Amino acid sequence: MNMSSLNSSRHTLRRLATLLALACSGTAFAGPSVYPEGTTRLDPARAWPSFVLFTGGDQQARLIDLDGKTVHTWHDVGGFTSTLIAPELAHGERGHVLVTLESASGRGIDLVPGRAGPQVSKTIGELDWDGNVRWRFGPQAPEGLAQQHHDWARLANGHTLVLANLLAPHGIIQALLFQ
Repeated sequence: MNMSSLNSSRHTLRRLATLLALACSGTAFAGPSVYPEGTTRLDPARAWPSFVLFTGGDQQARLIDLDGKTVHTWHDVGGFTSTLIAPELAHGERGHVLVTLESASGRGIDLVPGRAGPQVSKTIGELDWDGNVRWRFGPQAPEGLAQQHHDWARLANGHTLVLANLLAPHGIIQALLFQ
């Protein structure tokens, strides 16, 4: 075998090795094409026996167990935060939740600081286990919008504390801050 053909063989082997390495690295970093449902990893010895309440983009609030099985669903609740209410704060009844009942187009607070989101909470409320509205807030708020975002809680005195936005003209804000 002459030197020229030996160099050509080495060059071909290097190209094949490079192509093989690229092909393998692409599959090693590829994301899954099938997403499992339910709990994907659970260590019962380290987990506190509990439930999780979450609201997805499908306008439903779900209460799930540690295995990821749906225990209960509240329908038509908007896509914002939902919160369980302790029974002692709901007249001793279990299964009450605070949810968004209606959304409206507008300049809401986005998850990215400083960016306005396209939706605002118009009406928020309390639902019982059967989905009946027990309390609502929104129509009586300024501009008829609850503007709730990120957090809320039922207080021991029965009132509901809501973190909300109140949009005000720039001049009013400056006057309040710098008086």
